[in-house]
Amino acid sequence: MRLGTNSGLNQPTVSPPSGDMPARIYLAAADCFQLRCSLLHSGSVDVEQKKVVDIESFKFFDDTMKAHCNYVGGNLINGVLEPSYLRLSASQFCRDVFDAVDKWDMSVANDDAVQAEKKKLLFIHSAGVIIGGVKYG
Repeated sequence: MRLGTNSGLNQPTVSPPSGDMPARIYLAAADCFQLRCSLLHSGSVDVEQKKVVDIESFKFFDDTMKAHCNYVGGNLINGVLEPSYLRLSASQFCRDVFDAVDKWDMSVANDDAVQAEKKKLLFIHSAGVIIGGVKYG
């Protein structure tokens, strides 16, 4: 999976063709943004119905399931079309997001405006840091 602008974030995840199934695009930047909005604003992995393009929900699995980024959709159960979702490995998804952010960070290393904004971001300190004359740890 790849996420971001020229550093890979706009390059969607694509499943290769398999048998009768053509290649299919999953998890483009817009999908990640919808997931982000759902998680931050409602604590949900369900996409707002009016914003659904193809993926209605995201299902995260722990490492007991090895598959990652599998689309499940179009299933009829007792004549009812089940909602589509993207099955994701939580640990692999996190690694992919971290990798995409690292690539983006390298791509903006010489952008003074971005670097100025980055200085305002949350920073997690370690023992030994001195803040305002106070040494911690």
